[in-house]
Amino acid sequence: MKIPRQISLKKATTIILISVLLTVIGSYYVFATAPSSTFTISPGIYPGAPSYTIWREGDYYFAKNSNGKIEFWGTDASQVIQAAIDALSYPDYGSILLKSNIEITNSIILNKRCRLFGEGKFLPQLAIIADVDGIIITNNDAEVSNIYFISKSSTYTHSAILVNTTSSNVIHVTLQNLYFYRAAAEYGWGGTAIKLQAIGHGIGFCHIINVDILGAWNYGIYIYANGGDAGTYANGNYFNDISIGGTKYGIYIDKEGGAVTNNNLFVNIGVNQGTSGQETALYIEGDHNTFLDVKVWDTSSDQLAFNITSDARWTEIIGATFNNNRWINNGERTLLLTGYWIASAGNIGNLLITALPNPDTSTWGTNMTGAIWYDTTYGCIAYWNGTHVLYISGSTTPP
Repeated sequence: MKIPRQISLKKATTIILISVLLTVIGSYYVFATAPSSTFTISPGIYPGAPSYTIWREGDYYFAKNSNGKIEFWGTDASQVIQAAIDALSYPDYGSILLKSNIEITNSIILNKRCRLFGEGKFLPQLAIIADVDGIIITNNDAEVSNIYFISKSSTYTHSAILVNTTSSNVIHVTLQNLYFYRAAAEYGWGGTAIKLQAIGHGIGFCHIINVDILGAWNYGIYIYANGGDAGTYANGNYFNDISIGGTKYGIYIDKEGGAVTNNNLFVNIGVNQGTSGQETALYIEGDHNTFLDVKVWDTSSDQLAFNITSDARWTEIIGATFNNNRWINNGERTLLLTGYWIASAGNIGNLLITALPNPDTSTWGTNMTGAIWYDTTYGCIAYWNGTHVLYISGSTTPP
């Protein structure tokens, strides 16, 4: 029996279409994969899809775009992530999602106004396994969030995150929901978790929020400015909900030359100094730096709760709790406003202490001049003039 012509054409057309479709799919799959790698390409665009998604399969790292097409892959995670960052375009730039644990041996340069983020504060893990900066931020409005940083280099002199001025100021950087860890037993002291480094230009209005820093970092948070004049600055940065434990220095603010480190605000800060080898919880240089609700605990006799240097003026520490007797204030016009007394004055410079009823002034001298408190015995304000207690009437006797 002879087959009708129209049926033969339909079958032929169908066969051709199926062949073309299989060829395209096969070509796409071969392009998207590397040797010994198997995975599923997610289809299409979904609402809110990141510009690129990075993940690991075996020894390979992959970067797919928001359409599900893999654009970059290789065995060096830093190169794959950097290629994705470099591919972001003006004006939106977009975002990059890390979905797998990643190991890097080279720095990732975040030089665009974009967001690099993970799926949670402890996932994924970004391990720095060489003596390099992990992420270097050089552009305004960049964000890093929801990533667990771990230092795995026995010799480490760099920073997990470095906000760095190169040819211009860097402002409005956001670092949030981050965790940093360095194991003392395995790797020893080294490096910095977060460093804001202003050299020749300024860093300002950055937000560092909800950050945990644990382990043998030399510095938890390091703010550094070095330049010839006030055009080099690390000013007006905001830190909130910061927990630091085990670091040599908790928060370290340092300036050189004519550079300034002023008007930085720290809110809800906790520093645990319970590890041998730790030195100072708060080291402060610059003007008008303010600490609200600061807790420093487990300090031993050879550690400092805070060191306010002679390069600091108008430092404010308000609502603080310190449980050791070692603290230094050589700053100008420091304000310590707290309801908790520190057992020994030590070297405190000109320090104003309020909200403490009836302190023991038997060991006080001129270094306590300006201390003021409410005397509950006589129901009035009392003031230390350098040699005696003066009461609100101006007399050395109670009113």
